[in-house]
Amino acid sequence: MLAARLFEPGYIGRWTAAEHWDLTEQIFRSVCVFTTKPIRKKEQTVVGVPFALKRVARDAVFGTKSIWRGQVRVAVSDPARTIVDMLADPAVGGGIAHVNECLMRHLAATGTRSQALVDYGDKVGNGD
Repeated sequence: MLAARLFEPGYIGRWTAAEHWDLTEQIFRSVCVFTTKPIRKKEQTVVGVPFALKRVARDAVFGTKSIWRGQVRVAVSDPARTIVDMLADPAVGGGIAHVNECLMRHLAATGTRSQALVDYGDKVGNGD
C-alpha cells in the first residue's frame, strides 16, 4: 500500500511481482517499483521498507493487474509482464538462472498465455 501511495502512477514489478504470482520461492528484502515519477535515488527506504525504484515512461505502464489491499488499489505487473521486465534486466530479476526458473514456472502454469510474452516483449522493445 505504501508503494501505491508514494510512487503512483506505476506498478509493483520484477522480483516482488514474481513472489506475488508464485513464480519464485525466493524472498527478496526490497520492494521493486516501476514509477513514472522522477526519482533521485534508485534505492530508498521509507518507514523501514526498502524500495528498488525504476523510472519508466507513462506508456510503459501496461500489463498490470489491480490487487486490493483494504481500500487501496495496488497495480502489480501480471505474470507475463513480470517475466518480460526481468528478461530486460536479469540482474534485477535475481540473475539469469532465477529469471529462467520464473519463466519455466510461468510456462508450466495452467492457463498461461505465452503469446502475451511475445506481445509484451514487442511492446517493451530493447531500446533500439
